[in-house]
Amino acid sequence: MYYRLTYHLNGVKETVLCGNCPLDIGQTAACGIQLPEDSETEPQIFATIVPHIKGKEWYVVRRSDFADIFLNGSPLDIAAPLSGGDRLTLGGTEIQFRTFSDNRYTDTDGIVNERRNSLRGTLLISFALAAVAVAVAAVALFASGGGDQLAHANLDRYNASLFRITVDSVSLVKDTVIDGLPQTVVVSTVETVGKHAGTCFLTEDGYFVTARHCVEPWINDEGWKDVNAGSDMSPALKLATFAETENRINGDRRYRVCSHCVVSNRSGRHEYLSTDFLMDKSRDKIIKLGTDSRPMYWRTITPMATCREMELGDFAYIKCSDLNGAFSLADVETMRRFDRQADKDIAVLGFPTNDNGTNETATRANGNSQHLEYDEASGHLLGCIQMSAPINRGNSGGPVLAKVGRKIVVVGIVSKADEHATQGTFWAVPATEVGGMIVRGGEPVYDTMEFIR
Repeated sequence: MYYRLTYHLNGVKETVLCGNCPLDIGQTAACGIQLPEDSETEPQIFATIVPHIKGKEWYVVRRSDFADIFLNGSPLDIAAPLSGGDRLTLGGTEIQFRTFSDNRYTDTDGIVNERRNSLRGTLLISFALAAVAVAVAAVALFASGGGDQLAHANLDRYNASLFRITVDSVSLVKDTVIDGLPQTVVVSTVETVGKHAGTCFLTEDGYFVTARHCVEPWINDEGWKDVNAGSDMSPALKLATFAETENRINGDRRYRVCSHCVVSNRSGRHEYLSTDFLMDKSRDKIIKLGTDSRPMYWRTITPMATCREMELGDFAYIKCSDLNGAFSLADVETMRRFDRQADKDIAVLGFPTNDNGTNETATRANGNSQHLEYDEASGHLLGCIQMSAPINRGNSGGPVLAKVGRKIVVVGIVSKADEHATQGTFWAVPATEVGGMIVRGGEPVYDTMEFIR
């Protein structure tokens, strides 16, 4: 037995089939049924349908204290059993629950599928797929110039332009006036040695480029639960939330939080403050935490539900006065050419951490890229690029290389792994985001929004 959920979203009828697997309903990207977001609150999971007795009974469980959830017109308390014909209403969307028992459900697998008993049909489909695969391979071979693909290219010449970037301390500073002179004083400093490390690369034009969360590790630090006590927050995040809260309550930017960053490889060492790097903060979101009497604010670029474009701000760069590297950033036209290629082979260079939490040797991971999504009006990419390659912690900020025509270029900067996808899937900030900001002279437009957690 399995169940079918039917509902209307934006005037379109949708159907979800499920057997013996839990199904989340809400506003986050991981939900099996994703409902419209609320502009005033952070996206959340409303409820979950869970199997009670395998293939026979299901329950609906409330997951949010702030969502209106009704079962057959009555408010849902904590949990309730579901029967065929029940009506669930969540956030104004009505969902019909019906149960079925037919050959579409495989009890051993706990999934709903379409059984096919025709061996002849199966063989024909297999032959057709094989023919398509051969054709695609031939086209890819022709488009890549006779097998001269990135996977076989020697990338050793980039090693000297690849660096580790490490944050060893984070400080809270305050702008003040002493004896009539404006000064900046250090309020507090915490050490973070060995905890925050990523990859940085040097371009042909002499720019160090990395992921923004490598220089500001607190912007996507969600390893905490108790907001009011703050006991689960990292020391760096405590400083960052204090600065954001004080500035928003007082209506100024008196407090700042900055990290000490070390960019190094075997040929040299460079020291910077995170405030030295240029970043595009136009997609930052301000999350309101705590209570009305004791508010706390956190600035983040962690995507919320469909806000994948937030993570386009996960890059940072700085001009190096005396060095030039080997990496070339792709421009918009090059990115379009890459998207039109039959093969979208990529190579990720970086310093992924090993079991001991360290790695001083640059490594290479081969993979591939999905198609790029553009805004037809502006021609800009709509969000980060989803890619697949065996990367690990420490690859963040590293270059994603692709061969476009006969030239190897950086098409993306490693942002973060996709925890909702298969292992090895990650998101990369398009290289055009960096190039566009350099052309603008490094000036971002601040356009932050406030959400309630």
